[in-house]
Amino acid sequence: MANCRDEVIKADLPADVMVCAGYIDCNDKTLVIAGVNGAARLENGEWDILIDCFEGEENSDNQ
Repeated sequence: MANCRDEVIKADLPADVMVCAGYIDCNDKTLVIAGVNGAARLENGEWDILIDCFEGEENSDNQ
C-alpha cells in the first residue's frame, strides 16, 4: 500500500461525482466534495449529486 505522502492516487469516483471534485469535507458519516461544476455527498455508501452545473445547462438548451 502506498504512503499518501509519497504518491497521489486518483479517486475511483463515478463520472457524475468526479465533475464535483475539488474541495472535500467529511465527518464520521458523511463525505462532501465540491468544485466549480457542482457538489456531491457520500452518505451510507450512496452518492447524491447536490449541485450539478451541467444539468442546468442541458435544461436551458431545451427551452
